[in-house]
Amino acid sequence: MGSRYQLALEEARRSYDAQLAQLENLRGRGTWTVAAGALALSVIGVDTKSADCWSYVWSILAFLCFATVVIGTVVIAWPQKVWAGQKPHLLVQWVELDNASTDDQVRDLALHLEQQSEANAKVIGRLQKWHGAVLIALLVEVPFLLLGKLWEGVNQ
Repeated sequence: MGSRYQLALEEARRSYDAQLAQLENLRGRGTWTVAAGALALSVIGVDTKSADCWSYVWSILAFLCFATVVIGTVVIAWPQKVWAGQKPHLLVQWVELDNASTDDQVRDLALHLEQQSEANAKVIGRLQKWHGAVLIALLVEVPFLLLGKLWEGVNQ
């Protein structure tokens, strides 16, 4: 028979697993966003050698948006301080407490994991905001490229 706090501990562990999956998902989406921005830049890009002033301006704005996509993705992919488990020495300390029952130990561990999960949620929330900014930059990049291409075509 397990501890009466076992469910809380299992739920805390599931929360960790979900947060790690969410972090990896964000990093993967960031990589795809850079790929999409680079593809748009290379396929739609304006020929700046023969471009007039406005085509050049649209190209520069599109490139700045792409640079934002890249920088934002680097921020997302940069190693972040997230907790994926518990330090073994802390677990040993809980086990070695003189008067602590197994229930007390499991309860304390579950509560500690909840605190770590809340700290992780703040980091992941910040990275999600960065990803939102990256997506907005990509959504702005493509119209700028199209405007530059259209302007180039009109003035030829």
